[in-house]
Amino acid sequence: MAGPTTANTFTRVVIGLLGVLLLAAFSFAVYFFGLSQRKAKELEEQQSALSQIIAPGEENSDRVQRLLQDKPGGQSLLGYLASSWETAMSRVTGEQSLTPSEFAARLDQIPGADQTALVALLQHTMQQAQDNQKKLEATQQALTQAQADLQQAIDRVAQLERDHAAELDAKDQLIASYRAELEKYRSDVNSAIDRANQRVDAIRRDAAAREAALQKEIARLEQDILVQRDMIEQLRGERQATALRPQDEASLVDAQVVGASPAEGVVFLNVGRKQRVVLGMTFQIYSDPSAIRPDEHGQYNPGKATVEVIRINDTSCAARIIRQSRGVSISEGDVAANALYDPNKRYTFLVFGVFDLDQDGSPAPQEANAVKALIQEWGGNVVDELTGAVDFLVLGQRPILPPEPPLDSPPAVMRAYINQRKLVERYDELFRTASQTGIPVLNVNRLYTLTGLDARR
Repeated sequence: MAGPTTANTFTRVVIGLLGVLLLAAFSFAVYFFGLSQRKAKELEEQQSALSQIIAPGEENSDRVQRLLQDKPGGQSLLGYLASSWETAMSRVTGEQSLTPSEFAARLDQIPGADQTALVALLQHTMQQAQDNQKKLEATQQALTQAQADLQQAIDRVAQLERDHAAELDAKDQLIASYRAELEKYRSDVNSAIDRANQRVDAIRRDAAAREAALQKEIARLEQDILVQRDMIEQLRGERQATALRPQDEASLVDAQVVGASPAEGVVFLNVGRKQRVVLGMTFQIYSDPSAIRPDEHGQYNPGKATVEVIRINDTSCAARIIRQSRGVSISEGDVAANALYDPNKRYTFLVFGVFDLDQDGSPAPQEANAVKALIQEWGGNVVDELTGAVDFLVLGQRPILPPEPPLDSPPAVMRAYINQRKLVERYDELFRTASQTGIPVLNVNRLYTLTGLDARR
């Protein structure tokens, strides 16, 4: 009975020990599993923290390897980087606690730092500082020289002021002497004025007496003038009765047509070399003397034809027809007229005004010379003054008087205006005098028409 009981007890003991061992093993397993979980979590956290410092794979990069080789022994890479950054910030900014973002913000405030390396920018700035230092030294030298020049100028101004003061003193003395002389001169002038007033009074008395005598003389002369006027009127009447004046243009018949050859375009006149006819002389041909009359406007109409002398005999001449009215023939007995010519007398002419003989549409005073030459060629005399010996006054167009120039005009413009005004006044005076004295006036129409010059135009 004892044997089985002991064996059962032992079995139960063994089973109990095995249970305890299993329980202990399970407890250890649970403990170590929890411990491994904590270690794994801590490892994961450390890996995450390490990735914030260095990313996976970066530890094998060249730059990290160079930093690992460069760092002192016994110091971590992060500690080496931190100490190096603090040293760099201390040397660059003087503040070793600056973070990279704060340092970047500082760099953004520096012009050009975003495009140029800081060391190159610093070198460039140092070079500019050296250049500015040289410029400053040059400016200092220029300033020193300018100050020296200014001091010299101040000294010169001071000397000028002293000289000016001395000159003013001399002028004051001179003015004082002038004032004394002026006072003396004023006294002398006042004395002279008093003497002059006395002389003026005496002259006035003499003038009054002289005026009374002259009034008597004027009264006597006025009486003599009345007598002289009566004598002049009598003499003028006698002169007008005896003076030789040319006939009016309307009755100026200088020749007659004694023959005509219509086929040859030639007429024959009863004047020739003895009557002073010259080659080229022109005549107007009229049916009879009464046809040489002005119209209601005072204008002369051309005759039935205009002829020009081409051959001359002693008492006759041949003339070619240079103009002829349509449907009108020239016949024997027609009369010829030229206002510048008379077979029995040499007329005297005065020519003045503006003419247009060359038909260029620009009348000019110089073309009056051509009219004078034509008159002389046809046997007339030309004079420059209107006297009693003048038979005809030949007037061209009236000279044009431009507006009077301002007083500040150039002298040449003023002289030209004055000369032109004199020509206009001379023209008007000649026409007025001729009208008053009865001297016939040949205007442009009468001249060209009654001489046949209109056919040449």
